[in-house]
Amino acid sequence: YGTKFGATVAKPLMTISYSYNGYGDPKGYGTTTVSTINGSTSTVVQKQVCTTGTLKSLQKSLPAGSVIQTDQYGTRYSCADTFYPANGAGAVIDVSQMDQLYLEMDVPSGNPKVLKSNDPATSNRLYIGTSATNTPEVATGKTVNIFTAVPCGQPGY
Repeated sequence: YGTKFGATVAKPLMTISYSYNGYGDPKGYGTTTVSTINGSTSTVVQKQVCTTGTLKSLQKSLPAGSVIQTDQYGTRYSCADTFYPANGAGAVIDVSQMDQLYLEMDVPSGNPKVLKSNDPATSNRLYIGTSATNTPEVATGKTVNIFTAVPCGQPGY
């Protein structure tokens, strides 16, 4: 969500939805869909589908050349990323006109059900870091300045 300079109401800029594949594996493989929002229009820009199974079943069901990996729990999986359009940049958001940014995560089965990076009561459920391997939990009682956590032009984790 972002609040433009001079505005008082935050508007959604992007959504990321996740659907668990239901196989009971510990990592929770499934489908993640990333959409950008411009006004009232939501546009899918990226999708990742992670499939689990036995080595044989994956070799049979996946396209030739797919990378099959094994996680720390012994689960075999393969993930495929698709960009829309195919040569698109993915989820790029112009935040140059934004005064404030925050992340919101809706967890239907959670307690609380809504986590926000700008809410000191829930921000400690978020993990934000400098790389895929360095994502510490936000300290209890702190809010996250997204512009500091994810400097413009750099990837966020």
